[in-house]
Amino acid sequence: MGEDENVHPERFEHFGITTVEAMAAGCIPVVINKGGQKEIINNGYDGFFFKDWQELKDITIKIIRGEVDVEKVRKNAILSCRKFSNSNFKKDLISIISKILKE
Repeated sequence: MGEDENVHPERFEHFGITTVEAMAAGCIPVVINKGGQKEIINNGYDGFFFKDWQELKDITIKIIRGEVDVEKVRKNAILSCRKFSNSNFKKDLISIISKILKE
């Protein structure tokens, strides 16, 4: 919070393995909309972004009060995190290498 990712990108999580692990466990991620988090979460579908303390508070209260379909978001999070699985990584890597070798 309060950091400029353009000035100090090294201060931000570049991938967010903790977020992916939480999603795999069925947690609903509520993460800052900076760094690698933006590549992991689909806001409102499999988690939520916040940009400041007020937004974090508002989203958290909505979840607690049941104003969010928790089961749907949880299910989506579990499904979405699979794109980062070892098998998908292997498949994508082989695809990239195959394309390079064909050139």
